Amino acid sequence: MDSRSLVAWNLRALRVARGISQEALAVDAEVDRTYVSRLERNLENPTVGVLERLARALSVEITDFFVEPVASEAAP
Repeated sequence: MDSRSLVAWNLRALRVARGISQEALAVDAEVDRTYVSRLERNLENPTVGVLERLARALSVEITDFFVEPVASEAAP
């Protein structure tokens, strides 16, 4: 899985695990909700600054966006 796909996978997984809507995450990270949607669908290439804001909004480390999912893990 490439880095952008990892970010998309983990962003959605982290958001869903916390029960946060795309809109709430977008507000907390100060980005547009449609941008969050495009990130999760692997249609955008986020900057480091955006990843930092998303990580802060999710209360995770930026490195959590690059963790390889377990082979048996279902898509979020």
